[in-house]
Amino acid sequence: MNHILNTRKSFCTVLLATCIIFFSLSSSAFSQNNDGTNTQTKIDLTKHEGVVIPSQQVQLIAPFPGILQEINVKEGDRVTQGEKLANMDDRIQIYTVSLAQQQAESDAAINRAQAALDEAQLVHDQTLQMVDRHAASQFEAQRAAVLLSQAKADLQLARENKAQMQTNLQLESQRLAQHRIEAPFTGQIIRISTEPGSSINDEDPILSMASLSPLEVNLYLPIALFGQLQQGQTYALHAQSPINKSLPATLIYIDPIIDSASETFRTVWTIQNPDYTLPAGFTVTLADIAPSSTSSADSSAAK
Repeated sequence: MNHILNTRKSFCTVLLATCIIFFSLSSSAFSQNNDGTNTQTKIDLTKHEGVVIPSQQVQLIAPFPGILQEINVKEGDRVTQGEKLANMDDRIQIYTVSLAQQQAESDAAINRAQAALDEAQLVHDQTLQMVDRHAASQFEAQRAAVLLSQAKADLQLARENKAQMQTNLQLESQRLAQHRIEAPFTGQIIRISTEPGSSINDEDPILSMASLSPLEVNLYLPIALFGQLQQGQTYALHAQSPINKSLPATLIYIDPIIDSASETFRTVWTIQNPDYTLPAGFTVTLADIAPSSTSSADSSAAK
């Protein structure tokens, strides 16, 4: 009987110890679930990669069919917004603008109309005086009034024509400006697709440029991380080959729409690259869901 009691006591002791261990493990797991770093240990973030791309990229095409007169840059050049990159053959358009400018600046038609108006006014006034002295008829007075009205209309027409010529000058100047191909943003020339002297159509590419400062990443993360990242904060992204190091990146956007099929949500990041030391095209993964120690002041200095 004592043997049975001792066996029961041992079983109860073992059972109690097992419950204590299980409770301790459960408490530890629960506390880890409330810790921001635990989700990272449960989720393999290396499976969620994003490709680093230029923040801006564009292919510049010919504005209209014609001859490419010159290209002012070469591949690899860094350019600023508004800088001249290439130019279409604009010799005919330069003459057109010159002619439009001469017409817009000419006052000959207005001066001629003004002189005609002065003469008509003089004839009208003298005719009225002659009518008062009975030296002219009412018909002559009416005819002088009609001629005066016509002279006023001719002067107004001359002024309107001058305004139209000034507008035409602006139009032709804009057409001339279209011959000049400028950089739409500050960046780097990536590729030149043609040569000066080539005859090109209005859809033929001339060159491509991109902005690598900053770089941008679209990173799809698992829904388990939704709500754990803060927009505007800086986090560490691990760059794969050929960079192979951790990079600070700012989270600039969290897509509020979750992709139910892949159980992920989209995030957009920027990586500062003021010296263009980093290329585009390498892959990155989120290294840590805890914000980086990089301060906003450091980020501003990097810009």
